[in-house]
Amino acid sequence: MGILRSRTAPDTVLEECFFPSDKVIRTLEPKLIYEFGDMKIYDIGELAAGYAVLQFEEHARNNERAVLRYADELNADGSLQFHYTGGTSRMQRDQFIYDMRAKGRDFHPHFTWHAARYIEVTGICHLTEYRVIQTDLDKISDFSCDNETLQWIFDAYVKTQNANIHGCIPSDCPHRERLGYTGDGQLTCGAVMSVFDARQMYKKWMADIRDCQDKAGGHVQHTAPFYGGGGGPGGWGGAAVIVPYRYYKFYNDKTVLEESYESMKAYLKYMVNHCEDGIVTSEEKGGWCLGDWCPPHNKVTIPEAFVNTYFLAKCAEMTAETAEVLGFEDDKAFYNKLAEDSKNAIIKHYYNEDTASFCNGVQGADAFALDIGLGNETTKRNLIDKYEKLGTFDTGIFGTDLLIRMLFTLDRGDIAYKLLINEEEASFYNMKKHGATTLWENWDGCDSRCHPMFGAVIEYFFSEILGIKRFNDKAGYEEIIIEPAHIPELKNVKGSMKTKWGEIIVEIKTDKNGNRFVNSEITGEITVR
Repeated sequence: MGILRSRTAPDTVLEECFFPSDKVIRTLEPKLIYEFGDMKIYDIGELAAGYAVLQFEEHARNNERAVLRYADELNADGSLQFHYTGGTSRMQRDQFIYDMRAKGRDFHPHFTWHAARYIEVTGICHLTEYRVIQTDLDKISDFSCDNETLQWIFDAYVKTQNANIHGCIPSDCPHRERLGYTGDGQLTCGAVMSVFDARQMYKKWMADIRDCQDKAGGHVQHTAPFYGGGGGPGGWGGAAVIVPYRYYKFYNDKTVLEESYESMKAYLKYMVNHCEDGIVTSEEKGGWCLGDWCPPHNKVTIPEAFVNTYFLAKCAEMTAETAEVLGFEDDKAFYNKLAEDSKNAIIKHYYNEDTASFCNGVQGADAFALDIGLGNETTKRNLIDKYEKLGTFDTGIFGTDLLIRMLFTLDRGDIAYKLLINEEEASFYNMKKHGATTLWENWDGCDSRCHPMFGAVIEYFFSEILGIKRFNDKAGYEEIIIEPAHIPELKNVKGSMKTKWGEIIVEIKTDKNGNRFVNSEITGEITVR
């Protein structure tokens, strides 16, 4: 018999939960589309996170079993297709056992949620409703226009993002992995903050990132608050810098910079320690070292080291500005030099003086370079000419966001618009024409059908298409300018954005003679410059 020894309990801190919880936000009515014996298949009309509610029939016997299976898509024969939700090994499945004492009672899961559009039910029962569950974030913006595809992108993004925020964790997808990927989360944070009141959510998630960060080496994990998944040191780990920096820019809240500053510095030290000749060449031993992700047909040709070194330079610039805001002038100089050193390394290894392009302009490479001030007028012309001629995307998740941003920056909103509504395979239209109600992980739809990452471009619906910009890029929306991009083909568009300083409403109309009129309405304490 073992000897019992006393142990001292570890110190704990009980803190109030300050962020919004998950709730049943709305309900959908399941439509019965197939029935054979005791098996039924229902369509809820859209892909949504939540759970189905069932009732057993009057004649159901005691201990009768009901089994529910969830899926995004149907096979050609009408049966459920499980590939897009992770295959049979990750099947979303509920089983209920009937107790006749619970006659007339609703049956549903209590401690989980699923994500699906189609639900198969086997048993003497029927579905009554589908309860949509997500973190209870207020939607602060709206967008409407006269282009069907552009409107679909906005509507699908909102549904996708809603399905991917649970427990104030922005996830990559709500079924296959349902993890808080740092890459997806940092990439879409500008879109989220443009559409939702995400102040408390991101405070919680930034704390998750800091908690998980390697305290010794500074490595930032690929998912938070859990440690797992795959990714890279730049686009994924960069969340430690990018999210608090973007948060400050949107909300003018310095506390997030103060809370995250040491984490930002530790991350950059980690990146420098994984450089060779100024280029980021590795991550953790045995781990992934991705650059961009999910270009057409998953064929990544843009060099991983180029992309990761871009993120090193970009995050160093953001950290230098953070140091300035916090009053650390010596740090500001240090991180500005790190940014310049990283840019010089990119020029040395990836710039072609004869063509003025980086990495031969592959998969948006020139947009990456231009975004950190590299290249010249010829580089800009190379980018414009390539995508004006190509007319579709050849980019992955980071390249797509940067390409659209840079085209707007270069005053070529017309090309950005044509890419957004293009009808080739690598397009949002391709998702729409296949009946999607949410955004796909891949342009060709080969994997998850509910990933928000390509929806990062929604930020530019507000900052560029509607033209709602922070004056001189100051933090917060107390001072703004209204400067819509020139998009001749987009005739009529209207949108609004609520900020903590007031609401901004912009409407752009084109009359039958082609004259364009921009009207705006501002409330609260916002000043238009």
